[in-house]
Amino acid sequence: GAQAAKQDQTGSQTGSVMDQINQMFGNVGQAGDGGAQLTDDMVRRFLAVVKELRAQGQNVQPGTAGTAGIAAVAAYDAGMLSTLKAHGFTLQSWATTLGLVTSAMAGMEIKKETSDPNLNAQFEAQRKSIEQAKDLSPAAKKQILQQMEEQKKNMVVARQHDDPNATAVRPYLAQLQAVFGK
Repeated sequence: GAQAAKQDQTGSQTGSVMDQINQMFGNVGQAGDGGAQLTDDMVRRFLAVVKELRAQGQNVQPGTAGTAGIAAVAAYDAGMLSTLKAHGFTLQSWATTLGLVTSAMAGMEIKKETSDPNLNAQFEAQRKSIEQAKDLSPAAKKQILQQMEEQKKNMVVARQHDDPNATAVRPYLAQLQAVFGK
């Protein structure tokens, strides 16, 4: 609602990881996506819109502001609104699709990064290095090791999580990465 619009406009950060993720990914999974799932058609239309908006000089990036931010841009840019409508998007459905595509792309990247077979060995080597570090206090070592364990747990969860929207995005991943400069 109004508070979400205000947050989108101010870009405020509270410092929590979820707030940062929401800010990066346009409040994915909130404010009306209703558990939406991407289809092949949605991703194709999304890609067509991004290409057209880029040709019009719009800098569409993964994680651009949510609905309020898109509405603000569209209010000043009839070309953007016309392009969205020509491809069957409303401001809300565009914001939702942008968030879902972005989330799926990010999830696929995290899964790729966390699937490295040498990852456990790398963590173990880092752990030993920290334990043996002479320039770190015992308290600092403990804190760093706890953070590493938390990271490791998060990576295991990321490996096990399979975003259902990745199935729709995967065939278009190279094209999406190309238009987003990734």
